[in-house]
Amino acid sequence: MPFTIDQDKFLLEAYFRTGEKVAKTWMYDIRKCQSEFYLKYPDEEQIVYDVFAQYVRRLVSRFNKTGGVCKTVPKRKASKVTEELLKEFEVMLEEDPRRSIRQIAKITGISYGSCRKALGLIESFKNQDNQQNIVDTKETISSLRI
Repeated sequence: MPFTIDQDKFLLEAYFRTGEKVAKTWMYDIRKCQSEFYLKYPDEEQIVYDVFAQYVRRLVSRFNKTGGVCKTVPKRKASKVTEELLKEFEVMLEEDPRRSIRQIAKITGISYGSCRKALGLIESFKNQDNQQNIVDTKETISSLRI
């Protein structure tokens, strides 16, 4: 049941055309929308009403989220966590290791989630450094054995 973009646009327009305001609430008639669609596109394969209604609801939801009918992926915001911020976090933790993530977030003005991710990065870097040190130590010990 893949429709073209033009058909999706027509469906959306037909859906909103069928709207009636009843007691301060907008009501839409998908059956009227379906009949308009098949009048405009008679060669299109007939679809069961439930499937058609589900598609139209999904299309309207997509329109409300993205402002269009095309499937678009929302762009992610740029991360506020920089190397300088990671260093600042490390200094804060060295000064007071008992400081909570919420306290760090409040002090730095960065969200709790971003602080948590940053602290996770710091921990993973420390673990990598420790593992590298262990490997270096093992290599040194094995080179000393003769």
